[in-house]
This record gives sequence, C-alpha cells and structure tokens, in this order.
Amino acid sequence: MKLNLLLCLATVGNVVAFVVHQPSTTTTTLNLRIGNEPDIDGTVRIQGGTMNTWKVDPKSKKVHVMLKTNGRPTTSEINLWHGPDYTPMLIKAYLMDGKQYPLNLIIKPKGLGIDTVQVLNTAEMELPINTAVDQGEGHPYYLSPDELIATTEPTLIQGNKMVNSIALDPELERVQVGIHATETKNVKFYLELLKGPNEVKQSIEFYASNGYKTPFYAVFDTPGGSQYTVRIINKYPVEFPMHAYVQPYTGANPNATP
Repeated sequence: MKLNLLLCLATVGNVVAFVVHQPSTTTTTLNLRIGNEPDIDGTVRIQGGTMNTWKVDPKSKKVHVMLKTNGRPTTSEINLWHGPDYTPMLIKAYLMDGKQYPLNLIIKPKGLGIDTVQVLNTAEMELPINTAVDQGEGHPYYLSPDELIATTEPTLIQGNKMVNSIALDPELERVQVGIHATETKNVKFYLELLKGPNEVKQSIEFYASNGYKTPFYAVFDTPGGSQYTVRIINKYPVEFPMHAYVQPYTGANPNATP
C-alpha cells in the first residue's frame, strides 16, 4: 500500500480566487430529474445545460458520485443540498477526457433525511456526461473520507494561497485524495491533476461551509505509466489551514458502475 510520494512545497502569488455561486432553489425540487434518463450501463446521461438531483437515503453514510464522458472534455458542478436553502458543499469540476480520466467522489451526507446531491452539466449541449450516484454504504471499493483520514498521516497546507505539489510514482494507476479543515471552519481549495510538468487532466474547485465535518475525498486515475502530480492550493487566508491526505489507491477498478 505504501508507495513513495515526493512532496514539494511552493508558494505562489496572484492566484485568481474563484467565486462560489449558490444554485437556485426556486426552480428545483428534491429528487427531480430534468430531461435525462438512465443509460444501459446504469448511468444517467446529463446533457449540457441540464441537471439531475438524487435524494440521499437517510441511512447513507457515504454517497459515491461518478462522472465520465465518451472521451470529450466537460465541466460540471456537484453540490450537496441540506434542506431547501442550505448548500454545505459545492464542487466545480473540469475533466479534459472523461473516459480516460473519470471523476469519482465520495460525499459525506449531513443526515436527517434532508440531503440531496445535485449534478449540473455546465458544458455545451453537445458535451453530455454520464453520471452514477450510489448510496447506502457508498461504493464498496472506496474508503469513506473519515476512514482515509484515520489511517493516513496528514500534510498541513497553510492558507494564503499556499501550494502543495505531490509527485506520484509513475507506476501508480490511481491515487486517493482527502482534504479537510483542521477545525470547524470553512474550507476552499483548488486541486489539479497534472500529467508531465503542467498538463491539466482534471481540476477541482471545492468549498465547504464546515470543512471539518464535510471533508473532500476523491479517487483519480493516473494511466499510462507517466509522471503525474497532484497540486493543491489553499484559497483561504492564513487563519484557515487544512490537512491533505494523498495515498495510492490499490482497490478494484473504481470506475465499474455498482
């Protein structure tokens, strides 16, 4: 399970902060699906400019969200709604090639039976995404965010746009990344999966209103025996440090639809 990871710390300035937009709750309804039907493989195809929502089972401890395409690029938003007017977690995702580099997230619900996962395709209509959302105990191949945090030594990432770059072993096929605030504060960061020196294969913008109780967890594919790097930028001031956990993923193929 243990592979050598090279940790490089660097500080950068003039990084453009992103603005988190709250999704409108006036035109959506819990468990509403707008214009998208399940595909043969069990995923739901979401056309560009449309969305799907999934009401979270009250018994769910983790929810697996998988996004993929037929090989074309896409942009999307994945949000956790808690009740009708509270969004404790917002994610903006970019996939350069959603077939070779699908996105697999584990979301920790807040509970009480009022959680909803929203997936919004923000790309053009001609760029659909296929999405699967698995509930209950989540995808059987994955740890929960809490399990990764409990079994891995963290790397502290200070605020004020501090950058951590983690170079991965070229033999590594997948990597799992967990991030949370060091205490019950907001968290906002930018994450990139880079191939070679600076080729962005995936990027994530993440915000949580309570970054300690709503951690980030994802598994990223790193195919081809190439040199990949995970780059994480803490977008908040120095008073908002966070912990990052980066470990090889050695489980079964996580891209199989449950």
